[in-house]
Amino acid sequence: MGRHGRWTVAIGIASTASLFLAACSTAGNQAQPTQSGSSGEKVSITWATTNSDSTLAAEQKIADAFMAANPDITVKVDAINFADYDTKLNTSLRSGQGPDVFRVNHPNVQAWTNAGYLADLTQPIADTGVDTAKFIPGLLQIGQVGGKQFALPIDTDARAFWYNPKLLKKAGIDAPPATWDELLTDVAKFKDSGTYGYVYRTDSDYAMAYEAVGPYLKTAGGHILSTDTPAQAVAGTDPGTIAAVTLLQKIAATGAVPPGESNMSEATSYKLFASGKVAMMTGGPWVRDAIMKNNPDLTFGTDYALAVIPAQEAGGKSGSAAGGWQIAVNAKSKNAAAAAKFLAFFEKPENLVTLASNNSFPPLVDGMNGEPFASDPFFDAFKQLLPNSGLPITPVAQMAQVSAAFEVAARAAVNEGKDVTAELTAFDKKVNEQILQ
Repeated sequence: MGRHGRWTVAIGIASTASLFLAACSTAGNQAQPTQSGSSGEKVSITWATTNSDSTLAAEQKIADAFMAANPDITVKVDAINFADYDTKLNTSLRSGQGPDVFRVNHPNVQAWTNAGYLADLTQPIADTGVDTAKFIPGLLQIGQVGGKQFALPIDTDARAFWYNPKLLKKAGIDAPPATWDELLTDVAKFKDSGTYGYVYRTDSDYAMAYEAVGPYLKTAGGHILSTDTPAQAVAGTDPGTIAAVTLLQKIAATGAVPPGESNMSEATSYKLFASGKVAMMTGGPWVRDAIMKNNPDLTFGTDYALAVIPAQEAGGKSGSAAGGWQIAVNAKSKNAAAAAKFLAFFEKPENLVTLASNNSFPPLVDGMNGEPFASDPFFDAFKQLLPNSGLPITPVAQMAQVSAAFEVAARAAVNEGKDVTAELTAFDKKVNEQILQ
């Protein structure tokens, strides 16, 4: 995915507001915003986010700094349970209400744009004049619909290969697997050993696409949907996708995976790993907090360690599935000028680094060169993976439905041992004839 447009991160606040107002006032059937916050009038805006403890403190720090620099604007933080976030935002935005500025999980960008929820940011971005090379290539494209920018990246992620060095050593394995063949051989060594070789998630519509199959799919250069326009499902004819699903099927067939893999939850998989019951899995940086809560005595390098996702073949490159959140402005906001100021402030590189210091990464090319990433070896595998990481599903308005259908097909192949190509071909037919129409 390429870069599009230019945007000033350290944008001039007054000019941002006026440009944003100009763009919003001509954005189709969107409501005419007021000039609140542009001339000393005291206004209040709402920032909607999830209630993750690891990000709320950082976001409140950003909001406090913004209010100190803009005493005429009050930012109210609306922290919503992650499980309820999409539903609550969708309901409030559909009614013409909702927060002024809010997080948008990347699968929702196109659908919420098409529904008229997101303000067009194209003109403010185009007129600012700073190179968007500050951002990781491709992340800006996630926020684009129809050649216009409706959201901007605030973080990104990737899945690395997690392993327990003690368990591998006990099984006679000196190093984490570097290839798929090595992975299969290593997992099989744990059969009937009292511990399991590998665990993978299957408990949500996005689990297979992002957590289980996705890291290997991206490593193999596979595609669930084509990258052309309009996108079409191609999983049943894509060699990389077929190979990735087949790999997971072979892992399941080793008999060295825990029971309940037909509905394995994130929490259960982390508990198994933290208790030394599972030797290997994939997961993002957020896993560290999760396993430490399960077992505070774990030590990095001894009880757990990270490597890049095993390559399909020796000498091959490694990649991973990645996603991330974006920031957008309500197309119906009555305080568009103030919302624009907050968006610009939020997107300052130093704020993005602060925000991503816990469970994600800054959406910046050099974002991991500073602390806390530079000196912590925990992040080394992620640094290597990020350049070859990306969305496992090409962005479309129906991403949720596509991912749910892929979950069904992959489960049938992986957990039930059904023919991989046949299941993915059936998936293609369903998606192309029923979902993407």
